[in-house]
Amino acid sequence: MLKKFLLYLSIFLAFCSVILPFFSCEKPTNHKNSVIVLDTNLSKNLPEWFSHPDNIANFVVLTFDDGPYRKVNNNDKIDHTGIILDILKKENIKATFFILGIQLDTNVVKKGETYNKYCLWIERMFKERHIVGIHDRNHIPYYKQSKNELEKSFEYTKEVVRNISGQEFSKYVRSPGGFISKQVADYLSQQGYRHTFWHINSEPLPHLNPKQILDNIIEEIKKGKRGIILMHDRTASEYLEALIGFLKANKIEIVSLEEWEKRYGLPDTPYVAHQGK
Repeated sequence: MLKKFLLYLSIFLAFCSVILPFFSCEKPTNHKNSVIVLDTNLSKNLPEWFSHPDNIANFVVLTFDDGPYRKVNNNDKIDHTGIILDILKKENIKATFFILGIQLDTNVVKKGETYNKYCLWIERMFKERHIVGIHDRNHIPYYKQSKNELEKSFEYTKEVVRNISGQEFSKYVRSPGGFISKQVADYLSQQGYRHTFWHINSEPLPHLNPKQILDNIIEEIKKGKRGIILMHDRTASEYLEALIGFLKANKIEIVSLEEWEKRYGLPDTPYVAHQGK
């Protein structure tokens, strides 16, 4: 009973960490004033073997959900996804982005400065050889959608990205909230998609600030966790540079999602009851 309770609790917390922040109306922070600088003391408490360069499991994968994303509030504009791409380019790191179709819907994001930036960032993701995967059209968990709804969501998101970049999505997808049903798992497998859960959830609780998120990731790494890190465009831009500095200081290599899957496969995804028709 205790094991079941802990499992359900972890699923509930993970669900809250992904769904609730998406709908939050928190005041945007200014990236230039709040960007986190690496504290060199963060790397001092890691066990010695974590830093061993020959440790074959000493890898992490950077993944970002809910993009492309730009915070606009009056005259305060923060190009979150653009900042992330700039950092990755400077550090020569390849990451994975799970895209929301609604962010590229011109009925929602009217054509203009923000929409043009979103198009530019999508083009950059492909040009700079990141993996671009589907999240959803409207940020609805897959298990809440019927097969027909899921197909339409995927096709819509594919089409808008195809029109912008002329490129096709990778085989990787991620359900908002992370969870799928057995029915959805079977459908994804039949269509050749690879559902991508995670090993480290950067936001186990909603409404964490960037410093708290960074501390959480580092704490999980100190416990020995490695693998796929779940992050979000809207917050990662403010701590990503510090996180990369921490990983490099401890000789933890950042690899692509494809390389991780080739070595170790993808993590199991928790199944929930299907709610779609």
